[in-house]
Amino acid sequence: MLPGINYLSLAGVTSLTGTRNQPGMSGVQIADIAGGSLQAVSAILLALLAREKIGRGQYCDIAMLDGAISLLAYSLAEWSGLGRLPLCNGEFITGGYACYQIYATADGKYVSLGAVEAKFWQRFCERIGRPEYIPYQWDSTRQEEILADIRAIMAGRTQQEWVDYFADEDICFTPVLNLEEMIQHPQVRDRNMVIIMEDVQGSGKNMVLTGCAIKLSHTPAVVKPVFPEIGEHTEAILQEIGYSREEIIRWKEEKILA
Repeated sequence: MLPGINYLSLAGVTSLTGTRNQPGMSGVQIADIAGGSLQAVSAILLALLAREKIGRGQYCDIAMLDGAISLLAYSLAEWSGLGRLPLCNGEFITGGYACYQIYATADGKYVSLGAVEAKFWQRFCERIGRPEYIPYQWDSTRQEEILADIRAIMAGRTQQEWVDYFADEDICFTPVLNLEEMIQHPQVRDRNMVIIMEDVQGSGKNMVLTGCAIKLSHTPAVVKPVFPEIGEHTEAILQEIGYSREEIIRWKEEKILA
């Protein structure tokens, strides 16, 4: 089986990620999780629902490449509409426009702007003192000029200064948080999306785990971060797949099994 990076490359996702000089690597397991695991869960749920209607089960066929390609709905539509291949770091969702962009700040951190709707872009431009950019939100010929200027403006303050500056504005503006900052975010904490296991198995180290993203009102998820010991379930698994108790005992005597 190929690693996730190869599936994303075959699916065309990598060609749209990165800079204009070179495709880049994703910071999360897109093909493995979104292209594989989530698609498998969807297939199982659909099969269970169908069983209630047709009275029989069915084979679920899931491929990571298929799942990765299914995430390209917008980019394929963009290609169809443009009549040319989308540019890496050059189109709307890949960094080509000032209104949907990541900007560096004075302290070496970053902020993100998702001012897609005209009202958000208008207010952003007004607040940074550039109302003349409002009519050119989707003018591809003006983006390099606008981007260069706004980058210079955003580099003039720290991340927190910009967050505070836009705190009362509804313009889809957020800081780019690292993992340490993310786990302290009030929304993340209130939604129990991060679980910290302290001093795991006496190692002196903490383990950070994700909580459950699916919140159910009647059957909420219960996270039980309990890990089996090495070989704890070996005997049960061997019996489940058909080996006898006598065979397992003999293998242990012969040191085949620990």
